[in-house]
Amino acid sequence: MITDEQAADAVELMRLCRFFPSSELQRAQVAGLLVDMVETKGQLDWLVTAQCKLDWQGPAELRALFSTRFQPCDAMAAVDPERAYFECEAAATDRRISEWKREQKLLGEPPAVIDAAPAIKRVDRTADDLQFERVQQHLGKEVKPIHIPATPTRTPEERAALLHEMETALGIEDIPRRFGYCSAFEQIPGSDFRFRPNLPVCSGEPA
Repeated sequence: MITDEQAADAVELMRLCRFFPSSELQRAQVAGLLVDMVETKGQLDWLVTAQCKLDWQGPAELRALFSTRFQPCDAMAAVDPERAYFECEAAATDRRISEWKREQKLLGEPPAVIDAAPAIKRVDRTADDLQFERVQQHLGKEVKPIHIPATPTRTPEERAALLHEMETALGIEDIPRRFGYCSAFEQIPGSDFRFRPNLPVCSGEPA
């Protein structure tokens, strides 16, 4: 076992460590710990050298550092605070699980859970959907699609009446008679002559 003088010298050297206690009473406690824990001068020199390379973190960490190389003389094993914390949490978790299982036995088996969620049918996205998503990402906001109504389907009579209305509004319904084009126009019900661009044009008076 080391002497008190050797422990006091070791404490003076460890004052080089950052956060080492400045109180005389605290340093005396560290010296007493060294006397109880360290057996030889060689062990003490190794401990001082190793501790001076680290920040001071308390007597428990000093004992843990010494226990990595030697067995303490007072037969008190070093306790890793982190390991002790995890072991305590694991024990508490096991205890809660055991209590929960015991309560389940007293209450009986829980009813089976019925999955009432409807099956979701996967719909593959089209190229238009992907393009729409890229436009949204580029603009950085939601883009609402433009609704384009379908083209109405008209009967031949409705188309003829609409064409006659347009010719009347444009003032072109008398063009065939004034210019004498006969075969280039055709007579349709409900309207005057209508221009047919795919037919040859002939001169003469209209029939």
